[in-house]
Amino acid sequence: MGSIPGVIVGSIALVGLPELLREFAEYRLLVYGAALVVMMLVKPEGLWPSEIRRRELHGEELLETKEAPRDKAPVSSQ
Repeated sequence: MGSIPGVIVGSIALVGLPELLREFAEYRLLVYGAALVVMMLVKPEGLWPSEIRRRELHGEELLETKEAPRDKAPVSSQ
């Protein structure tokens, strides 16, 4: 479990998506399953990941992006 807001958004999506797809009775489960697979491929850390989970999955990438601005020399105001 990543974060409380993420769990709430995910539960709303898991309950709401089948209801939205109810009119497509023949393809409802196919579309629902495809949406879940796409979500896991696109956002494996979740819809609203916690900082700890984000660091676990993207550890070095996040460190590089956060350290990049520090490498610049300070600009003097003379």
